[in-house]
This record gives sequence, structure tokens and C-alpha cells, in this order.
Amino acid sequence: MMDDSWKDKPDLSAERDGVKVDLEWIGEGLCGDFNSNDEDDVPLLRFTVLKELDPGIWEEVEHGSYCTQLSAKLPQEELQKFCDAMLNQVFDAVKVGASIKNECERLSWMHESWFRNGLPQNSFTLTRDPELYSYLVIAGIKIHTKTGEVTIPEGMEISEAARLFWEAIPKMVGK
Repeated sequence: MMDDSWKDKPDLSAERDGVKVDLEWIGEGLCGDFNSNDEDDVPLLRFTVLKELDPGIWEEVEHGSYCTQLSAKLPQEELQKFCDAMLNQVFDAVKVGASIKNECERLSWMHESWFRNGLPQNSFTLTRDPELYSYLVIAGIKIHTKTGEVTIPEGMEISEAARLFWEAIPKMVGK
């Protein structure tokens, strides 16, 4: 007999300052709807990013709901870590009203191995400060003015881009 106890797990959420990420199983699998008769299929979780309009009233953020590569059979404690990490990844963009589409597409590939090997760090998001944008563009870092999405030049390490960012902060504070 097949163990279906994972179906009884509660949905998970991570919430901070009017931004919430829900992680739930809604019947999705590797090839569309989950097929329990296919031993190779996996029940996959979906995350949804929401923002609070009024106390207790939540609205889904545009482009904020994707199926992940996370199995619904993973332990709740591990899944909560993923939920918390997703909130951390989208929080700033949601707060400033920037698009989260690219970040959510990246998060849709989230897999349990990410916590064993570390979250992929191929991008980061900044708040909207035109003076800071100017400084970083001069440094060769392109910043999408609507979304805050950062593209670093080929060959530049994320750590170098972060260093340039931190060098720019005192220049902004001094003004």
C-alpha cells in the first residue's frame, strides 16, 4: 500500500510586514496533474506571493505564483525553511512595488538540493534610488530601472558587485 500521509500536511506560510508567501500542494506533479499511479511522478508544491491590502485582506502579487520542484513529501521543517527563504528573496521588491516575475521564475526551480548546496546567487535586487543606479551603471553593472533587477558584467563575481554596492552607500548617506 502506498503511503499518502504527506497529503495531510498543512499548508505553510511565511509572513513579514505585509508580505506573505504561501507554500501548498494543489495537485501538481512533474507532468501537470500529479499521477499517484506513476511511480516516477512527484507531488510538487506551489508558492504564491501575497501582499496585505488591509489587515487580514491579502492580494496575490502579479506574476507571484509558480509551481516549484519541491516535493510535498519533504519534512515540514525543511519546507518551512524554503518558504522563509522565498519570502526573503521577494520581500524588498514587493515592498517597493517592483516586479517579482524574474525572481519568482528563478524560485520556481527551487529544489531540496538548494539548501544542501546553498541558494543560487545569480542576481540580487536593489531599492529604487536613482543616484545609486547611476553609480552602479558607471561601474559596469546594469540595473533595470523598473524592477531593480541587477545584471553584472560577465566575469564579475557577485561579491565584487556587492562590494561596489556597499562602497556607494556612504556616498548616498553623505548627501
